[in-house]
Amino acid sequence: MQNISLNEDGSKSKLVHDYRVLTEELNVLQKELNVLKRTQEILEIRSEALFSHLKAQEKHAGLSGYREIQQRLEVTSEETAALDAFKEQTLNEISSIVSGIKTIFLEKQAIFTPKVRGGHEINLLIRKHCLIFVGLYRWPA
Repeated sequence: MQNISLNEDGSKSKLVHDYRVLTEELNVLQKELNVLKRTQEILEIRSEALFSHLKAQEKHAGLSGYREIQQRLEVTSEETAALDAFKEQTLNEISSIVSGIKTIFLEKQAIFTPKVRGGHEINLLIRKHCLIFVGLYRWPA
């Protein structure tokens, strides 16, 4: 709690003073709010008048609905940009996945290629031995 000092006459002058200051500030802010509301109303009326004038100009020039189409184009352009950004992100994710798969494939290929080559050599030796056994193949001299 605030420590309230009393004057000689027993009044609470500081508290009263603070109350008056805050009341004055509140009144000033309320007046400013009223001014701002009225300004907003005036600007909205002017905006509506301007747009109706633009519509009349468009109609007179044979371009009725130009502003609405322009606004739709801007919205569509923003949506397209957002979609393109999403596509780019998706493609980057796919590229990183493909790069990871390629790395794993190359690692596995490095491991298994010598084994496969060794298997081919063994397979050729087995075939040669089978043919020698059958008598269809002669060792080179």
